[in-house]
Amino acid sequence: LSGVSSSALKAALHYMYTSSLPCDISDDVAKELSELASKNGKLTHLKELCLAYIDSYTLKKRLQDIVDSLIHSFDVGRQMIESTEMNDPAKISYAIKQLAKEVAIGISRFALLCQLYTKNKQDMTLRE
Repeated sequence: LSGVSSSALKAALHYMYTSSLPCDISDDVAKELSELASKNGKLTHLKELCLAYIDSYTLKKRLQDIVDSLIHSFDVGRQMIESTEMNDPAKISYAIKQLAKEVAIGISRFALLCQLYTKNKQDMTLRE
């Protein structure tokens, strides 16, 4: 067990007593445990749990990043509308073009979000 972090060791002990991963495990610790379990043929269940956790964490992070970028697109559009001088036709035209661009980006991100969710919903928990 030399070279194993204390967090990974703590998670490994938790697994040995409960046959589950700790609820507060990080993705780095799960990766470290997965590598450790790969070296021992008797720890295939631990490796499977770690890989499932890493997949779930990666999916959750991708979904959260997409939602964050959607929120950013809406904020950019709102700021554009609020800051545009409504008495200058050139600025209004530019703002409309930029707003249309942000809407198109937002729609594509929403479509990606829906596709990721639909593809992975059977593997997600209710909380996720």
